[in-house]
Amino acid sequence: MADRSSLSRLVRMRAKAGKGTMRISWCPDTATRRQGLAQDGFTLIELLIVMSLIAIVYALALPAFGTLTADGRLNSATNALHAELRAARAQALLQGRSVALDPTAGVSDPDIRLSVREWGGSEAAAAQNPIKDRQVRFFPDGSATGAQIVLSLDDSQRVVDLDWLTGKVSVGAR
Repeated sequence: MADRSSLSRLVRMRAKAGKGTMRISWCPDTATRRQGLAQDGFTLIELLIVMSLIAIVYALALPAFGTLTADGRLNSATNALHAELRAARAQALLQGRSVALDPTAGVSDPDIRLSVREWGGSEAAAAQNPIKDRQVRFFPDGSATGAQIVLSLDDSQRVVDLDWLTGKVSVGAR
């Protein structure tokens, strides 16, 4: 950018050449400044509208996060139990001896309720016998004592089935 002395020389040269008068301004026109300021920010009304929309969306979405975390806790406990049962079956096959497992030992969340019943048994029979006496056993040939383990938290339930013939462990929702 040229300094003041060179600009003033240019103006004098043009004035001597008869080109007319020139108006030089060192700051932008006030109309241009006002127009720039109008585009630089938001009005208070616009900010209040956006903040109220954010509050409404937050209020509607917050209850959904509670069910997501509860389902996540239940899925985590179900996956941990599934992994323990599969590891016990593998241990029985590899070592050639039967392995007993207490299904309640792997669930560390105190809010999750467990119901263990023998394959084909009823929930009433499972309720009569304490859970601590309910162990599942895997045999060296891969078979197992059949069982159905129901994990529940609030209104959600997950079922872990243990097939007595094959010892296969499967997970499903109820």
